[in-house]
Amino acid sequence: MLTISPDQRESVETVRRTGIVCLVVNSILTVLKGVVGISSGSRALTADAFHSLSDLTTDIAVVLGSRFWSRPPDDTHPLGHSGIETAVAMFIGFMLVASGVGIGYDSIRELGAAHSSESPGMPAVVAAAVSIVLKETLYRWTIRKSREARSAALAANARHNRSDAFSSIPVLFAVIASVISPGLAFIDDIAGAVVSVFIVISGFQVLKPCLQQMMNTAPPEELVKKIKATALEVEGVSGLHDLRARMQSGGLFVDLHLQVEGKIQIEKAFFIARRVEEAIKSIDPSILDVIARVEPWAPCGDADRCFHDL
Repeated sequence: MLTISPDQRESVETVRRTGIVCLVVNSILTVLKGVVGISSGSRALTADAFHSLSDLTTDIAVVLGSRFWSRPPDDTHPLGHSGIETAVAMFIGFMLVASGVGIGYDSIRELGAAHSSESPGMPAVVAAAVSIVLKETLYRWTIRKSREARSAALAANARHNRSDAFSSIPVLFAVIASVISPGLAFIDDIAGAVVSVFIVISGFQVLKPCLQQMMNTAPPEELVKKIKATALEVEGVSGLHDLRARMQSGGLFVDLHLQVEGKIQIEKAFFIARRVEEAIKSIDPSILDVIARVEPWAPCGDADRCFHDL
């Protein structure tokens, strides 16, 4: 039975610990904004509390999902379970889009509607300000941890935290405006509609790499060129062709045809291929697997074509 490496285990623990911290902070913020929003009569702050509630869903998905996508390869999943992380990231992306659309719809629907003439007071101002500061701090810390753990799901969750900070900005302005003059409460609806656009964009930014992996999209051309150059630098490699690199299951998979001198021993050719595979894997941590097929050097550049009639 294959097991995960110590580095992979540490990465999973980083994701899990970070997810738990996010879960605790978001729980506190949800209760804070909900209680203050209801008691002060602030519709904007109460709605923002429900948005924070959606963060709890994604936090739970990250914490629980990390236990599954970290499992080592087995008979039914020979490439591992990293695809689960992609699914979690997609779920978070869809939640972001849904939250943005919902906030935008509510904001546009409430434009021109009658607003309460009572001011929610300073507690609502403080609650909205605390939410912005904590969520932005949580975003910066979480995005740093996602880079350490190389976790797409954790990075997606970080963006979700920032979207909550963005949605709290118009709430803060609206509450302050209501404190200054109850007649300015409509500002919340306008600002909410604008911020909802940024939340939707953030959601699509999370979904884009997930969809690229589902469609086996090629990596950036710069990385492909680096892979080719690295393979050709290995001693004994005469050329290469049919290089295929594709994003899949939370990482990058590469296969290529290596050309070597036709009369060398099979054992030597095998070790050349192994050195190429290890060299390519060392380029970037996102490269999960490399398969190098060895073939004799051919004048036309492709042994399959040159020796087709043999």
